[in-house]
Amino acid sequence: KHAPAAIAMMDQELRYIEVSDRWIQDYQLQYLDNIIGLSHYDVFPDIPERWKEIHQRVLQGHVEKVEEDPFPREDGSVVWLQWECQPWYTEYNEVGGAIFFTKVITHQKEMELELLRQKQALQRSNSDLEHFARAASHDLQTPLRAVSSCVTLLQTLLQDDGRDDVEELLSHIYTGVTRMRELVRSILSFSTLDQQVELESVDLEAALGEVLSDHRQALSEGQLKIDIPELPTVYGAYSLLVQLFQNLVGNAVKYGGTEVKISVADESEYWKIGVHDNGIGIDPTYKNSIFEIFKRLHSYSQYSGSGIGLASCRRIVSIHQGKIWVESEPNQGSSFYFTLPKEGYASA
Repeated sequence: KHAPAAIAMMDQELRYIEVSDRWIQDYQLQYLDNIIGLSHYDVFPDIPERWKEIHQRVLQGHVEKVEEDPFPREDGSVVWLQWECQPWYTEYNEVGGAIFFTKVITHQKEMELELLRQKQALQRSNSDLEHFARAASHDLQTPLRAVSSCVTLLQTLLQDDGRDDVEELLSHIYTGVTRMRELVRSILSFSTLDQQVELESVDLEAALGEVLSDHRQALSEGQLKIDIPELPTVYGAYSLLVQLFQNLVGNAVKYGGTEVKISVADESEYWKIGVHDNGIGIDPTYKNSIFEIFKRLHSYSQYSGSGIGLASCRRIVSIHQGKIWVESEPNQGSSFYFTLPKEGYASA
């Protein structure tokens, strides 16, 4: 009677013999003076035929169980149930009736359905964003190429005129156009990151190796030193992880780093990877905002870039179900950390 679950015991005619208080509460049967002896079908006249067929199988000795099942009511509402129904036996080993164990999961199911609706809406939104980014990229690149070509032609035509002021203005226009084209490409790349996901086993040493080739000259001339430990294999998207290292190592070098150290730590189900440098550092005030798109702490004339690099890093790590953060102080270098799932621990 006082069991925490909704339980009902019935005879072969599916008349109630015993019920728990939770059964009365879950099915709002408080209006009944006494449920004992009443037929289950009289108490619930809107029971679907398929459930009646299940009841008959149970009375024949079968055990039936469902994790989630919609129960339509006469008023049009739907109650979601998780239930198990099994026979009980008399002292003569004959089926004496059925025992019902049920749990109302309507709230849980409604939340799942709402999350599914939101996920589908987000997928549609992301798809629309991708189409918009591609269209905008094409539409913007075309006039930018035209302006760039015109500037180049004007520079050629005016190169013998000795007009330094005109040449300077044309140079500013060309620089602005070039920067705009870079920004458009970066926006397109950022908006399509989710479309580049092909999860597989990724050797981080191989991914980082591609990045080192970009800095081959500085490494060979001793202008840059990169310390790399033995790196693990993770579950992820190879191209995205290469881009992640490109952004973090590239930033380390761009912002004054001459020594870069990669670290790795075992964090149970995750690997924690660190990219440390001896560059100009970051004011801790901006430790969160630097991962926002278009957030820049320096002018373009000081340090070039689109302002999308770290936002892309955060999105890539998020796609891999990880986290990214920075620990830094001005003039004391920066340490960027991110986590990646180990093989066998990533969810699909």
